[in-house]
Amino acid sequence: MRFKARISNDKLNHFHAVLVTLEKISSKCIIHLSSERILISGLKDPKLEDVMPYADLSKDIFTDWKIESQSDNCILFEVSLQNILDALTSAKKAPVCQMKLTK
Repeated sequence: MRFKARISNDKLNHFHAVLVTLEKISSKCIIHLSSERILISGLKDPKLEDVMPYADLSKDIFTDWKIESQSDNCILFEVSLQNILDALTSAKKAPVCQMKLTK
């Protein structure tokens, strides 16, 4: 399983804004990376009953998109939104950010 991509600062700000919105409703999310899309689904909070946030983004917000897996080049993982937002906030000062998923 490998994922590596670069994102420019303006698109990073958009990606960050999407995650901030999701984080207001859910503290954790499931991210599904495929060769064409990024699907982000907030985990259901029992206090909010039927509310479940969801975002569907094109891979075009990234450049140099590389994904490899034994599951038809799809990767699915759970992440704390606060952790990923902290990382993206520190990256907002750079003109380009490289994202990499490691085991």
